Amino acid sequence: MISKKKIYFLNGKKGGFDAMLPLLQLIKKKKEFTLKVLLTDQHLNQKFGNTYVTCQREIGKSNTILINVNNKKDDSLSRSKSMSNLLGKISQLFSKSKPDLLMLYGDRMESLIASMSAINFGIPICHFQGGDLSGNMDEKIRHSITKLSNLHLTSNSKSLKRILQMGEEKKNSF
Repeated sequence: MISKKKIYFLNGKKGGFDAMLPLLQLIKKKKEFTLKVLLTDQHLNQKFGNTYVTCQREIGKSNTILINVNNKKDDSLSRSKSMSNLLGKISQLFSKSKPDLLMLYGDRMESLIASMSAINFGIPICHFQGGDLSGNMDEKIRHSITKLSNLHLTSNSKSLKRILQMGEEKKNSF
C-alpha cells in the first residue's frame, strides 16, 4: 500500500486563497494526497472579516489548520514578534506532521517564514507567482521565497525569465 503524500498550503490573505482554490479542490479530490491548508494572519483577524470561516466552508474544516500569532498592533516590533511566533508554530507543526510538499503563493511575509522553516526540515517548496514585480518591499520577499523554493509556477513569460535569471533551474520552472 502506497502512503498518501501530504501537501500543505500556507496562506494569510483571502485573495491568495481564492486564487489557489481551484487547485486546492483538485488536490483534495485525489486519493493519493492529503491536503492541509494552514490559515494565519489576516484570515484570523476580525478586522478582515475572519475569512478563515469562509475558507473552511470552501475546503473543509478537517482540511484546515489555524495558526494564530496574536498580532494586536501593526508596528515593526509587533510584526517581528509575530513572525518569530509564527516560525515557532510552523516549525512545531512541520516537525510533527512531516509534510511532503509545501505550496506558497506570492509575496507575503508568512510565506517567507514558512519557507524558512520548510528548508530546515527538508520539505520541498512549490512557489506560485514568483518572478513578478511589485516595486516595493513585497518584491524582496517574493524573490527570497523564490530562492528558497524547489518548484516555480509563474504567472507569465517575463516572470519565468526573471526566475531563470536568478539562477533557478529551467526544468523546475514553468
